[in-house]
Amino acid sequence: MSALTKPASSRLSYEQARGCDQEVEAAVVRVCEAAWRGRLRALIATGSLVRRETLWQQQPDGLRRLSGDAEFIAICHRPLPSNPMQLCREIETQLRNCGLVAKTEIQPATARYLKGLGGQIFSYELRTRGRVLTGDAKVLEFIPAIPVSREDAWRLLAHRLLEWMEVKVHKAEPMGLRYALCKLYADMATSLLVFAECYAPSYRERQQALRNWAARASRDWQLWAERADRALSCKLGECDLTEMEARIWERHAIPDTKQLWSWEMDHLMDLPAGSFHPSMLASWSTRLPWRLRARGWFQYLHACNGLRLGGWMRCWQGRQTTPRYWVYRGLNDWLYGNQTAPWLPMPRLTEIGENAEWERALVENYRRYLVLTRA
Repeated sequence: MSALTKPASSRLSYEQARGCDQEVEAAVVRVCEAAWRGRLRALIATGSLVRRETLWQQQPDGLRRLSGDAEFIAICHRPLPSNPMQLCREIETQLRNCGLVAKTEIQPATARYLKGLGGQIFSYELRTRGRVLTGDAKVLEFIPAIPVSREDAWRLLAHRLLEWMEVKVHKAEPMGLRYALCKLYADMATSLLVFAECYAPSYRERQQALRNWAARASRDWQLWAERADRALSCKLGECDLTEMEARIWERHAIPDTKQLWSWEMDHLMDLPAGSFHPSMLASWSTRLPWRLRARGWFQYLHACNGLRLGGWMRCWQGRQTTPRYWVYRGLNDWLYGNQTAPWLPMPRLTEIGENAEWERALVENYRRYLVLTRA
């Protein structure tokens, strides 16, 4: 091997990956119980950990690295802990000392938070697949048994597109770009299956449901379905997306997303097939009740120190809908090449020129007002 050749990482076997999962869970339980003794009611594992679909790589330096995040919800008594990020860093340090590299996310919440969930892909998966690692074993029963809404599935599509855009904006390394592409296509499949009423919580079940759907779909959907199927195989650890495939997928990502976006908007707006026009999203997004708009703009003011940044004026200007749906409208305009600059919640990013500048604005608004708040 040449001295300049970088040895490749190798994927761990299913049994090895499960052993790594157990070490991560044990570390999270140990640190949370020590830090939040008396306040921790239950600690819940969610996401790929509970689906047994985590991907671990053996690195050339001997470390084992988790692709993606290890996600947990800490149900606590009030007042809620204010130091989850600090605990995550402590957990990650302990794991690294054991030879594991894993990004952890812990969301503190009350039981009331669980009672308010419902109609979302996240809440459905949490209720059906979440696992209580320590504490009240019945806490997941607080989540209402409500079917997943189509609008939540469409929002998932928007978020994955924004996350792929974020990777491009930050010029991530090729492996990061391939991962974002796989995630985009895998959750395109998730979003579609909700609309097709054959959604399932695990990647394996979704892949089979997608194949059944594709067998009945028109020829227009076949190439899209093949890419989504391969993305699910990548998420299951059965294959890797090659650099050549990634370049091809990147060329098709926007047309494929537009195809699904338009199809889903036809269903959400009860339009005849193929009738959606991007200008229709503006009026559709104003249907939200005042209660949701007020809550969204209150979250916005809190996030941006509104009085200092002229936030009250932004609230008045954007009162037709929520900050979240303004970002979706900006994404819709970008996706369809609308040359009119989108109105976005963040004040200094409303004058958009080049496409790359537009993408940076959307990403920054997404991170600030969709990820970090309920706006």
